[in-house]
Amino acid sequence: MRLKKETYVPAGISINNDSLSKEELEELARKCQLARIRKRLKVIVLVREGKLSRLQIGQKLKVGVQTLCDCVNRYNAEGLLGT
Repeated sequence: MRLKKETYVPAGISINNDSLSKEELEELARKCQLARIRKRLKVIVLVREGKLSRLQIGQKLKVGVQTLCDCVNRYNAEGLLGT
């Protein structure tokens, strides 16, 4: 039996830092002039929503799953300074 690719995505990644609301993060992403920061903020928003798998988020934003996990871990540890 073949496993879906999503099965291999690391489980248990979540946003623990809720200092900013989804709306605040989205607004910051819209206003941000640096593409890499804008993308990281979008990662945080999508992970927080919990509607897509990490693989789907990575494909949607064109980032690797490890990059996505690193981004979430930095945000959890450092807040906006980690983005």
